[in-house]
Amino acid sequence: MSKSSRRILQEYTPFLIGLTIRLCIATILPPLLDHTPVPYTDIDYRVYSDAAQHIRNGGSPYDRHTYRYTPFLAGLLSWIGGGDDID
Repeated sequence: MSKSSRRILQEYTPFLIGLTIRLCIATILPPLLDHTPVPYTDIDYRVYSDAAQHIRNGGSPYDRHTYRYTPFLAGLLSWIGGGDDID
């Protein structure tokens, strides 16, 4: 192997390792997460909407045990009526 090809291989090795890891994760993780009891999508929307309901009911968004965000969006959602469609 020549010096230039060895140098190119050394430059691209971290990129190729990172790409391989990302492709493995993107292939393996979704089927694993599909069979968990906790959904992994739309969680933030549900948390914000539930916090907005707490504010509309005169409470604090931090009454929801998993709320750890700024209260601004929860207040904005409560003001415009967001969170009415929560399960």
